[in-house]
Amino acid sequence: MTSGTTGLPKLVVRSHEALLMNARIFASISNESASTSFLKNTINILNVLCAAGQPVDKDWSEILDKITRSACFAYGLSEVGYCCSQLCATSSDVLPYVVGYPSAEGIEVKVVDENQQETSPNTHGELLVRAPWMFDGYLGNEEKSKSEFTQDRWFKTDDLAYKDNDGCLFVMCRRSDAIAWGVRTVYPSYLEKPIGSLSVIADVIIVPVPDKDRFQEICACVILCEGITLNEKEVADTCNSLFVKGTCAPKYYMVMDNFPYLSSAKPDKLKLISMAKERFNLN
Repeated sequence: MTSGTTGLPKLVVRSHEALLMNARIFASISNESASTSFLKNTINILNVLCAAGQPVDKDWSEILDKITRSACFAYGLSEVGYCCSQLCATSSDVLPYVVGYPSAEGIEVKVVDENQQETSPNTHGELLVRAPWMFDGYLGNEEKSKSEFTQDRWFKTDDLAYKDNDGCLFVMCRRSDAIAWGVRTVYPSYLEKPIGSLSVIADVIIVPVPDKDRFQEICACVILCEGITLNEKEVADTCNSLFVKGTCAPKYYMVMDNFPYLSSAKPDKLKLISMAKERFNLN
């Protein structure tokens, strides 16, 4: 079953062979992630810690040599299984949004533009994935199943991604999370990255809210760092100092103690949108 990040969860039909292949790939990328070693200071530390399901940010570099010697960041989908992974042993290896390279022989990934042409390095587009063990379709939804594939059986992930000059893959966010800000298309990650870099911000999620003039406006849902006490106007003044006046920036800031989460442990963005609409009387 899909996680329901963008709507109702869908039942995914997969063969036993596909599930076994997925298990083998996970075993290969996790390797000895569960094993520990005993250090001089009597603190147990993992050899490898595997993480998936959320974009990589700079905070992950802080765990290296503290609770784990290395971190493996993986990317996958319910429809395909594990696709890509990247092993990071030093803080310089931990790059924002990195997911690395295909995790097994037979997995293909490419980034395409609106005309389904493969993009050049460092150019954003939609991520397509192809593997022999992909899902057989969504249960009871044949039309949706067919629409998710290209004619040559590439699965359209709806994820915004790019490859660097070395072919390393970076996955930013869902393309369907894009905000229709007037005539511009704004991807949440473009705003989350600079706002999240502020020393007073512990976490941030950008969501769209309705607007009669622009169609959608931008709302930043933020959690402040421990010990920081700022009201929403002070947060807005601090964050908006990052952006040139007249360029796209959040109109609304909603300060929260914590975010709502789905059962998959992913942020419940639909709930956040509902909370923002109520908070700012946008219904």
